[in-house]
Amino acid sequence: MNLWKLVQKLFGRGVKPLADFDPVRMIQERERWWGVDFDGTLVDWSLEHFGQPKVYKLTTGRQFTSIDVLHLLRKKRQIIVYSCRVNASQPEAERAAACSMMTSWLQKHHAPIDAIWGMRFKNGIWEFCADDVGKPVCAGYWCDLSYRADNAGTEQMIKESAV
Repeated sequence: MNLWKLVQKLFGRGVKPLADFDPVRMIQERERWWGVDFDGTLVDWSLEHFGQPKVYKLTTGRQFTSIDVLHLLRKKRQIIVYSCRVNASQPEAERAAACSMMTSWLQKHHAPIDAIWGMRFKNGIWEFCADDVGKPVCAGYWCDLSYRADNAGTEQMIKESAV
C-alpha cells in the first residue's frame, strides 16, 4: 500500500492531494532538513525586539552561542528557521512583520541557514510568503519540544552533530 492510499484510508476518500503534492518525495527530502525554532532557541523571546544570540553552557564548562550551534549543525544538515509567529491564527500583516524582523536578526548575526519558514529568497532579497503557516516538516527540531533549547538538550544535539 502506498502512502497516499494509507492517507485516504485513514482520513477518507474525500481527501485530495494538492496538484504538486508527492508524499514520498516530501518524506525523502525532509530527511536532510533540520527545523530550528527562533524564539527562545536562537534568541530570548521578546515582543518588541530581539537581543543577542542565546548562550548555552555545557557540563564541560564550554559555552556556545546559538549561532555557534547553527554552524555545527549546518555541517550535517540543511537548516530552516521557523517561529510560531508565522501562525495562521495571526493576521497576515503581523506575520509579515515578524518574518521581516526574524530575517533582519538572522542576517545581522550571520546565521548559517538555508531557509526561513514564511519567507522566500528571490532576486537577492527575502520576501514574505503567506503560504507558510504552522511548522515545517523536518527530520528533527531544535526547540523547546524536541531537542530542548536548554543546556542539556543543546549539549546532546552538539554531541550528535559532531559524530
